[in-house]
Amino acid sequence: MSPLMANLNQTGTQRRHMLAGLAALLAIGRVPTALAQDNTLFRLVYADTFAPFSYVDNSRLRGTLPALLQELLSRRLKLLVDHSAYPWARAQALVKTAAADAFVTVPTPERLQYAIPTFEPVVQLRLALFARADTPRLSELQKLRNISDLTQQSLGSYIGHGWVQNKLGHLPLQYATDRNTALRMLMANRFDAMADVATSGLKGIKALGLEGRVVELPMVIDVSDVHLCIGKTSPLLRYSSAIDEAMRSMKTDGTIARLLALN
Repeated sequence: MSPLMANLNQTGTQRRHMLAGLAALLAIGRVPTALAQDNTLFRLVYADTFAPFSYVDNSRLRGTLPALLQELLSRRLKLLVDHSAYPWARAQALVKTAAADAFVTVPTPERLQYAIPTFEPVVQLRLALFARADTPRLSELQKLRNISDLTQQSLGSYIGHGWVQNKLGHLPLQYATDRNTALRMLMANRFDAMADVATSGLKGIKALGLEGRVVELPMVIDVSDVHLCIGKTSPLLRYSSAIDEAMRSMKTDGTIARLLALN
């Protein structure tokens, strides 16, 4: 059995156990009380330059994801939560070493080794490519359609971008320390195209005043669901089923769409 399948099977087994436990609690009407009486402080970590989803502005954490998780965990489930932002590679390491409880991300095979995703996705993201509008190769780049077409291209991204590493890690890539640096490298012609989450890449382009100078290419590398991924040793795991139920409710009542629109 492959490591990925083993992780997925373990995830399914734990989720079934959690669902059974939640059903028992629901039968005696104790879930809200149990949630309200838990004084554990759960630590959630985010990328500090992942606008509009999570970013630091004037020393304050902002973005869709912390607002969404505050609504879900604090207001609806009555849990105590601390939200902190770091460079993305460090944020992932904090969950991996159990120094933090969870982060919101794509559950790649590597992350499944130390974290368990909730069943319900938080948002859906598109992994895209960006290029300079004035590059002589723009016409050629706009014709790219498949990952196999990228073997002859010069590509870049930034450290800690697990989605890029998972999809394009077999290709030679240049990694910058963060998104802004990667965009500056693109403008300096260090590589032909930059891989990034479409929404965040466009936000970064706008923040650096590069609108019209950097364009999104037609090719879509991947589309993936993003989940709340909880460390395998975190006590937050006991609320996985309740988190899924609250997330479904937030989608039904329009809260997710409202928070996405605000950012």
